[in-house]
Amino acid sequence: MRLLYIVIIATLVFSGALLGQNSYRPGLFFREGWKETPAEIPLNQNHVEDTELTVQLYGVSVDSLKKSHHVKPDDDPFYVWSGLCLGNWMVTLKHRTKNVD
Repeated sequence: MRLLYIVIIATLVFSGALLGQNSYRPGLFFREGWKETPAEIPLNQNHVEDTELTVQLYGVSVDSLKKSHHVKPDDDPFYVWSGLCLGNWMVTLKHRTKNVD
């Protein structure tokens, strides 16, 4: 009887691991890499590479947000830097014509 329980539990564990686990991930709705322009404060719409996206800034420290990157390595991505912010902030990107949750 004990062996039967072990077999049932092992079957459930392995069938879930082998059959129930998919590596499926939905595609990206959009991806923003930011324009490759010199670093600048504050972050604004001019930094958005995709013309279909609008940047929206919220919070008391949005004037201190910086679009930046490192010179080395050569393929270092551009990013939002908040090192000078003294308060809360939030950046959102919204597609001009499409909605997503």
